[in-house]
Amino acid sequence: MKYQVIIILDSSRNRSYYQGYIISDDETQGNITCEELPPYADVNKARSCYWDSEEKKWIYDAEKEAEIQEQIAAAEAEAEKEKLAKALEPMMA
Repeated sequence: MKYQVIIILDSSRNRSYYQGYIISDDETQGNITCEELPPYADVNKARSCYWDSEEKKWIYDAEKEAEIQEQIAAAEAEAEKEKLAKALEPMMA
């Protein structure tokens, strides 16, 4: 089975990380073609894997996962802050 995978360059790490895939023989559908996907069902953990083009395999990057988790926590905190601000609007009027 061939996967057409979208990878996105993280210029700060100079590595291309997994983003998504489709199953297809059409190599124009992705950035790379491979026979294996990152070995994680958790999408955030999968997106913490970069493609080693020399070894032709996925490498897990714990620092990248920590960065993704920090971004998620920051977005959740901002959403909660906005929710609270909207709840307080009627009281402030």
